[in-house]
Amino acid sequence: IRTVNYSKTYRSKIYRDFQEVQQTSWHNVTRFYEEHEQRILNLDFEEYFELLLCYTGALFEIGAYRKHILMAKTIIEISIVQNIDRFRGDDIYSKTLFRKAASHFNLLEYSKCEHILRELIKMNPKNEDAINFLKRCLRSVQPRYIQNSRAAAILLFFTTALVICIEVLLVKNFFPYHVDTVMNLRNVIFIS
Repeated sequence: IRTVNYSKTYRSKIYRDFQEVQQTSWHNVTRFYEEHEQRILNLDFEEYFELLLCYTGALFEIGAYRKHILMAKTIIEISIVQNIDRFRGDDIYSKTLFRKAASHFNLLEYSKCEHILRELIKMNPKNEDAINFLKRCLRSVQPRYIQNSRAAAILLFFTTALVICIEVLLVKNFFPYHVDTVMNLRNVIFIS
């Protein structure tokens, strides 16, 4: 297992420029990375990996969750292939997986979030953050019958509104002898 924690004296110009941008805002970080991606890909591994980590973190922070998930896959693949356990003191693999789960959660992809969190808990059963997040994810997933009940309630609510419009515009003006029937129908639908 490789721990990347280097102290190189020379840094490339693109790396130094990125460090200056990193101080400003997450949007500037993403913009800089995307504008200079080809040059960043040609950096030596340590500089490239650090910039990739910063960019992926910035995507998460600005709410670009789809892009974040794609870049998180890249980080996970690189950390496996390069056998990187820690980078600058952080457990890259676990941290990236946790944020990937959070991205899925924010995109309302609860099953994917749950799967990732269960894997994190298998890796470290004492990971309180993953356990608590899994509980939150499971609370957010609503059973199918509740989803169907809500959909039916919304449909009945709009049907009631439609019946009220028909009652006010047509029945009261042109068919006054059906007012009681329409009013009872409206009340039954609304109560349902």
